[in-house]
Amino acid sequence: DFLRNDKMDARGFFAAKRSIYRQNDYGLTASGPVRIPKLYDGRNKTFYFFSYEGFRNRVGANDTFLSVPTPEMYKGDFSKWVDQSNKLIPIYNPLTTRASGNSTIRDVFPNNQIPASLFSTTANSIAAFGAAVAPNRGFAPGTSGYVRNNYQVSGGTMVTPTDKWSVKGDQILGSKQRISFLYNTTKFRNNPGPNGPPGLPQPLWNGQIQAWDTEAFRFSHDYTVSANMVNHFSFAKNTFTKNSYSANVDKDWKSKVCIKNVVDCNQNFPTINFTEYTAWGGASYNGTNQPGWGLKDDLSYIRGRHTMKFGFQFQQQNADGFGQQDIGGRADFSFQSTSVPGQTAFPASGGSSFASFLLGQAFLGRTETIRDVTQRYPYYGFYARDDFRISKKLMINFGLRYDMTQPPTNKLDQYSDFNPTRPNPAAGNIPGALWFAGDGPGREGKRSLVPGWYGGWGPRLGFAYTANEKTTFRAGFGRSFSRVTAVQGSGHFAGFIGQYQFNNGSQGVQPTFLLDQGLPPYTLPPSINPSFSNGNTVDYWQGQEATRAPENIFWTFTMQRQLAANMTLEVGYNATAGSHLQTGLLNLNQTPTAIMSQLISQYGGTQALAILRADITSATAANAGFKEPFPGFKALWGGSATVAQALRPFPQYSTISTGVQNGDKSGHSSYHAMVIKADRRFSKGLTGQWSYVFS
Repeated sequence: DFLRNDKMDARGFFAAKRSIYRQNDYGLTASGPVRIPKLYDGRNKTFYFFSYEGFRNRVGANDTFLSVPTPEMYKGDFSKWVDQSNKLIPIYNPLTTRASGNSTIRDVFPNNQIPASLFSTTANSIAAFGAAVAPNRGFAPGTSGYVRNNYQVSGGTMVTPTDKWSVKGDQILGSKQRISFLYNTTKFRNNPGPNGPPGLPQPLWNGQIQAWDTEAFRFSHDYTVSANMVNHFSFAKNTFTKNSYSANVDKDWKSKVCIKNVVDCNQNFPTINFTEYTAWGGASYNGTNQPGWGLKDDLSYIRGRHTMKFGFQFQQQNADGFGQQDIGGRADFSFQSTSVPGQTAFPASGGSSFASFLLGQAFLGRTETIRDVTQRYPYYGFYARDDFRISKKLMINFGLRYDMTQPPTNKLDQYSDFNPTRPNPAAGNIPGALWFAGDGPGREGKRSLVPGWYGGWGPRLGFAYTANEKTTFRAGFGRSFSRVTAVQGSGHFAGFIGQYQFNNGSQGVQPTFLLDQGLPPYTLPPSINPSFSNGNTVDYWQGQEATRAPENIFWTFTMQRQLAANMTLEVGYNATAGSHLQTGLLNLNQTPTAIMSQLISQYGGTQALAILRADITSATAANAGFKEPFPGFKALWGGSATVAQALRPFPQYSTISTGVQNGDKSGHSSYHAMVIKADRRFSKGLTGQWSYVFS
């Protein structure tokens, strides 16, 4: 048992007291031949190994500092809202937003106080859960310390029990064969301790309870076919499940607090994010199942001066995402909604995200339906290799490998993807709409929406040449490919599952939505509708990019020289060039730089920004010659129907997401290095090595 206890720890230099830390790590193992008295004697042929490890701990908070609103702010009093120089930060009334010449202006609230009559009813119901949490660090009102990093967390713990079990068996079958089996399982939990979690009290705590479960099965068979031929076969199966969720889930929230027009406000306390304060609430259930299985066979064969190896591999890769993070609703609030219109440099801009919250001026909104998405990526690999000793001085290594990952499929064929050439019926038939996998009306009649890539040929070539008894040269070249699989989350399910995010395109000049009115309207799935994702983010595989394997080409050259009986010098050059690497850099739907440059040239920087932030139906937009790109644009985007949104290549969408699901393979890399290494053997087993790398 490995034991740790805070009673034996020293207090940290800055900490006022020792934080709680209790840990026990214990286990046992057993192994040997299998023997059953009077029934079976497995000595020298049947063996077992068993192990168990248990881990228990309780970890407390390390005096974390958070930012919480002050008591008077809940009453609308921001007279003590100051910057780090203790200078008052003004709060602007978003209800007075209006055009003035070429700019937009607002009036400051008198005495920096918001009348209670302007408070949002929904904001009041949510704020009631936070009013009891007040600054506790003792700073005087009117100082910076009173309004930021003003809440000290000294209590609360998280407990993370873990159990690991393993069982392994080996059986020798005659003189030529051997089989092995392994089973391993791990269970991990991360739960709040008996006195609650470290952080804000529930339901404001924004952390997650977690459960991780894994299982691994392995079977292998080794067969010595002859004196010069050996075969190794293996089968593997893995299961992995991760589930995370807020401590607030499934507690009948609808009767206490509810953001209108979310999918299910009864399921979870709403998540509230502020730009200057610690977030309230955590995401609902979310996680992943990643089952998979595979087969692998390797055959080694020696004939004359050839040492050959052949093999194949198959893997059924699965990445199944599930979740409903924001099913109970999420609303973000920014200082920009109560600042000087369009100004983003806080605190000079003025404003407060908590003031914006009280007024119900939401900057971002989000909700979603229950998500359970299966993703399958079948992989096949084949290779052949030969080490050919041509002479005593020269050996050549050559081989060829082929890697192929089939296009992704879904168990129920519930895939959709952005198609940049399809007409969008709800956006005046401009290009850019969804298309759908599977059979039936409005669908494509095929399981995958991306073509396969079958160019994964990877040759290898190398040699080793002994020039004389003291000098050897080595060189090698090869091409290799990485696996293609889901890299993050789950996507491409629009129309079958709904995720709805409403962003602000006006930098707070207009609210994304009003909290009391609830989220903007959206269509619930199932809906085989090319316009389903209008007004939201849309996923894009970008054709063959989704199945194109990331590629690396490498080459190396090394000279090794014996300088003395006990000393060698090695000088080498190594290089690797990567292409088609997975990235998240591509932004296909940004406002074109050429248009931005033209506006700046014509109107100047300040006025160009004002035009881009202006509502598309405003006089500012009209005077600059801009109008709705399609009928219904204003109705679709509401307060985010700006000129900048209208100028996007696909104005019916906010972001065209390529990076999360393998759609962006625009990455590349290169590495070149000179390596110098010297080895020296000294007496009595002492060895020294010196190396230098220039890259």
